[in-house]
Amino acid sequence: MTSQNRKIFFIGNSHCHKIYNGAINAQAFANYELVNLARPGATIDFLNLLSFNLPEFSKNDFVIIQTLGNDMFVKDFYKEKRGTHFKFHLRSYQEVSDTVWKNVLKQFLEFLNLLTNPTVLVIDSPYRFVTSCCKLHKIPTRSKAYQDQRNKTVKNLILKEAKDNVFYLDHRRFLGVSRHKAHSTRFYKTLLSDNVHLPSDIYRKIAVRLSNTVDKIVNS
Repeated sequence: MTSQNRKIFFIGNSHCHKIYNGAINAQAFANYELVNLARPGATIDFLNLLSFNLPEFSKNDFVIIQTLGNDMFVKDFYKEKRGTHFKFHLRSYQEVSDTVWKNVLKQFLEFLNLLTNPTVLVIDSPYRFVTSCCKLHKIPTRSKAYQDQRNKTVKNLILKEAKDNVFYLDHRRFLGVSRHKAHSTRFYKTLLSDNVHLPSDIYRKIAVRLSNTVDKIVNS
């Protein structure tokens, strides 16, 4: 089966939507049909709704999932427009409880279990609000470590409980920067153009590296 018979589905939140756009702009996944099912602002509730109306996947398809970042915090932010750009402000820093997060993971695994045919690539959540957005809104220094811990639980879920067609990918490996920089809070903050999202060129880099990953899987 050639790559022309394959589809790449993008499922998740705004990061996934931007990776899809990056793939289009970089002409990544050449000869693959790209299908965008991502929705900015999506949470686990979006996946639950999508589960009732999933497309028909073949064993030649890939599903790229980037989600759950919006489930890590209690939503209490707003967007401030600065010229032609927006910046997100977090009014109050509120981590979701372990009980809430365990329920999110349970629902996520249930969604993954529906994807029996395609190869599924789950990218963990890029960091957000790693430092204070402004003088009025203070972000504790543990923010990045907290997000690391939540990403680790996603990794453990996939490695230990998901089916063999599901793979975990650390987003930091796809940023196109050194490991030291990708793990540095100070450097990572410079990547967050609006405190939440990455620059468009980074999403293009992620898309190209994902395309290379897909090719390696296909040719293995």
